[in-house]
Formats: sequence, structure tokens, C-alpha cells
Amino acid sequence: MTRRLLVSLIALALAPAAQALDLMQAWQAARGHDPQLAASEATGRADSTLAAQGRSMLLPKLGLVAGSGWGSMDQLTQGARFAMPGMSSNQVEFESKVSSGTRQWWRLEARQPLYDATASANAGQLAAQGAAGAANLVAARQQAMLQLAARYFDVLSVNAQLEALAQQQRATHEALNATEARYQAGDAPITDLEEARARLALLDADTLALQQQRQLATQRLADVTGLPAAQLQDLPAGSTLPLPALAALTDWQQQARSHNPQLQASQAGRDAARLEAGKHSASGSPKLELVARAGDERWRNGDASQRGKQQFIGVELNIPLYSGGYRDARYSEALARQEAAEAGVSATELAVNDAVHSAWLGVAQGQARLAALQQAEQAARRQLDATRMGREEGARTTLDLLNAEQGVAEVVKQRALLRYQTLYHWLALHAAAGMLDDSVLTNLHPLFTQNGTQP
Repeated sequence: MTRRLLVSLIALALAPAAQALDLMQAWQAARGHDPQLAASEATGRADSTLAAQGRSMLLPKLGLVAGSGWGSMDQLTQGARFAMPGMSSNQVEFESKVSSGTRQWWRLEARQPLYDATASANAGQLAAQGAAGAANLVAARQQAMLQLAARYFDVLSVNAQLEALAQQQRATHEALNATEARYQAGDAPITDLEEARARLALLDADTLALQQQRQLATQRLADVTGLPAAQLQDLPAGSTLPLPALAALTDWQQQARSHNPQLQASQAGRDAARLEAGKHSASGSPKLELVARAGDERWRNGDASQRGKQQFIGVELNIPLYSGGYRDARYSEALARQEAAEAGVSATELAVNDAVHSAWLGVAQGQARLAALQQAEQAARRQLDATRMGREEGARTTLDLLNAEQGVAEVVKQRALLRYQTLYHWLALHAAAGMLDDSVLTNLHPLFTQNGTQP
């Protein structure tokens, strides 16, 4: 059990019994419990080191090599020139030999790249991979938050349907009791009685199905949070949905083009592909380095010994002349993969634009439909009152009354479900724009009430 989840469980246990679990508390619990998100967090920590790895490729390198062992050394120099006062020769031969002796050596070398397009490209690719990893972590967090919100709203949606169904059942019971009394008094036909009984049986069956659905939804929420079933904070019954003013679609799309994490990851992949192509081009092959080197080597066998020292500082140029066609093939491959990466960015831009448009319409049309459903509910209730009065006067049947009751319940249910759907679209819109974080959930908190619904 992670520390974050343990803290959440302790806080929940110490909270007053009447306090319902809110969306932010559920998200905090999910962050500490979700294994997939934990894997993404660990991967993100690993990816955060890639930029430093890339920078190291352009910094000086210092190495020390030392050793000791046993062996033989035979060195012959011919045609050397020897000179001393009064004597010189141009055909001198020198021979030094150590048989079955010991060897001790060390070498210290420092290298600083002056021009190395391959190393620069590798450094850029690692930085791009790190940027892609950071963007993928943001995307993983947003998807986990959306998944948590979807499961939270699923429980509330089922509860709202059950509440609407319970109201309809109570009304149907009252209608059935009234119909039975009128039937016993000979004032209602048997068809009215059977219609009321059939409608009540159908409502009972629907209730059983919804109870099973609520059990599954509650379990799915518990699975992602790791918390036991608890009351959830809910929207006040029959309320509107006072979300902040919705900015223009073009503003959200512009925001998404700059901050959507999936698009950022795709763009980082494209940048890495471009660098890969440059790495295998002709201009990427030469390498120029500043080199400083010092070393010492000793051979010894009894009184015989030989020692060599080396100090050097200068530049080294390395130009591959022929690689058997390897560089040309890799360059062609890199160009093709760059083209694929460019197309991938375009495809991601279209997908992100579509996601923003869909979520924006979900919020805008959701608000408009909520206002229309509010008027529809008022009209349905007036129709119900008129039908109830007409039935008492004999102008309407029991079936008419039951249908009117069902009409009210259906509008109430649609309105409740639409509020949760609109809230989800609001979160999805922020996710598509790359803006979904804890502050968005915090800003939604005032919309909910402490009088939660019991799962």
C-alpha cells in the first residue's frame, strides 16, 4: 500500500460519518492506488534523466587506464641516425628486448568534441525523448483523472435513475391502490387495474436491473480508488449547472495546439526523426575533437628495463570514407521515418482538434439542452396535474395517468444524466486542451453538495 493511499484511507476513516466522498478525494485516492498510473510516474522519472544524458555527450570526457602484467617486449629500430661529437652514422640499428618481464602502464586521456554532428543529434534526440516522456506522463495523469471522473459520475447517474424510478414506483403504487378501490366500487374497469399492475411489475424489474448496474458501478469506482463503498457528493437535485463561461471554440483549439500532451509527444517524436536524418547525412559524418593525452609504460626484467612516456595535446579529425553503403541506407531509412513522423503529427493535430470540438459541443449543447429540459419538466408536471384531474373527473384513464407519471420521470432522469455528461465533457475539454489538473476538480467542488448519495 502506497503512502498516498494510506493517508487517504486514514483521512476517510477520521472524517465525520455524514461527510460524503468528493471528487477530489476520490482522485487523490486513485492517484495512490492505480498501478498503471504508478508505472507511468516511474517511467516519467526515468525520462526526466534523458536531457542530462544528452547534454553529457557534448561535454569533455576524461578517462584513466592503468594495468600491470607479465610478458615479453622486443623492439628493433633500423636505419636510425646517430650523432655525437666527432662521430656520426646514418645506418645505426638499435634493439631493446625484455623477455619474461613485467609490464606496468597508465594512460590519462581527455577529449572535448569541437564538431560532432552525430553527438549533437544524439543529444537532441535524448532531449526530445525526455520531452515526449514528460508529455506522455501528463497525458497519463489526465486519462487517469478522466477515468476516475467517469466512474464517479457512473455511480451518480445510476443513483439518479434509481431515484427517478423510485418516485415513479411510489406514484404507480398510489395509482394502483386508487384503481383497486375504484374497481371494488365498480367505478373502474379491470383493464385499468391490470395496466397498473403490469406497469408496477415492469418498474420492479427495471429497479432490479439498475440495482445490479449500481453494484457494478460502485465496484468499478472502488477498484480504481482502493476505497470501500461510501456516500458520494452529488449535485443538488433539480439544480442547473453553473459552469464558468465557455470560451470560443477557436480559443480552446489554439490552447490545444500549444498544450495538448499527445500533440507535444508527437511533435517531439518528429523532432527526433529529423535529427536522425541529419545524423546520417554527409555533413554529419566528420568528427573533430580536442585531445589531451599523457601516459607512462615500463618494462622490467632484473636489471634490464625500458620506460616510455607520452604527452600530447592537439586536435583529431575523423572522416569515414566508405561504410559499405551503411550510411546511405540508414539515411534513406531516416528520411522515410521522418516523413512518417511528419504525417503522424498532422494526424494527431486532426485528432486533437476533433476531440476539442466534440468536448466543446458537449458542454455548449449540454447547457442548452439542460435549459430545454427544465422547461420540458415544468410542462410534463403541468400535464401530469391535468391528467390526474381529468382521471378524477373520468376524462382520463389510469393508463393516461401512468404515462404522464412516466413522462415526468423520464424528463427528470434525462436532466440528471445530462448534468453528469456535461460535467464529463467539461473535464474532457480541459484534457484535450492540456489543462486538466487538480485545480479543475477543485473549481468544480462548489457545484456539489455535502448531502451525498448512498451507493
